Amino acid sequence: MFYSGNIFGSLGGGFGLPDNFFQDSCTDESFASEEEDESPPDRQVKISLSLEQCYNGANVEFKLKRLRECLECQKGRKRKFRFQCDVCQSKGFCTENATIYVEVPRGTQHGFQLRLHGEGDISPGNLLAGPGDLVVHCVERPHERFQIDGNDYITMHRISWAEAITGASFVIEHLDGRKLLVEIKDEVVQSGDRRVILGEGVPIHDAIRKKSKTPLGSHGNLIVILSIDYPKKISASLLRELRKILPKASTEINADCKVDEDLGMVRVR
Repeated sequence: MFYSGNIFGSLGGGFGLPDNFFQDSCTDESFASEEEDESPPDRQVKISLSLEQCYNGANVEFKLKRLRECLECQKGRKRKFRFQCDVCQSKGFCTENATIYVEVPRGTQHGFQLRLHGEGDISPGNLLAGPGDLVVHCVERPHERFQIDGNDYITMHRISWAEAITGASFVIEHLDGRKLLVEIKDEVVQSGDRRVILGEGVPIHDAIRKKSKTPLGSHGNLIVILSIDYPKKISASLLRELRKILPKASTEINADCKVDEDLGMVRVR
């Protein structure tokens, strides 16, 4: 079964993860407590998530080796007799290969922490305290089409120079598979111009929404940055037609040198 309930720990502002933060779907390491404590320390692991998983929510599973109380020793203790345990060599604990299931909520962001109670390690020095918690750090993988800026998604879209002048219609496929229509009419587009699709950005999770006092179900925006593809060559016939249509360049030019287009050199007067 998947863990449910209030699984969010801190939001980890300024999480500061290095580029090689993860290698496979999950890596782990144990962090020792700085102070002596009867309760076992939390176990820290990191899971790699796609942007689609963060946007839509996902059920994720991964393998984990953890320290657990030896079941054979536990049975012997209940029967109240001493014996030599061949499983753990009578240490009272052993390594368990566990499969962990995590429910990643919709709107999860890079650096979020999910706390799974009792899914961590036992403390060899205090078996009676039971296992500690498992804290799962969410690491968001780079996406090929979308980037994140605060609560906004940013994507690039290329249009032709003809579309930049005469108008264009195109589709942006969202992270949940929906296709959003973008139309440009009655205006000339410059490279770097933006189109904002309201409410199609990052889902603002309850943990952040309550702090920022934004309405339930709020999203950021989807920002489309336009770039223009210019042709490398134009036919002579098309060039003549364009010269008839487009405004003529000014003939009053004052210059101290002339560029030789054939040789790529500058000739000084």
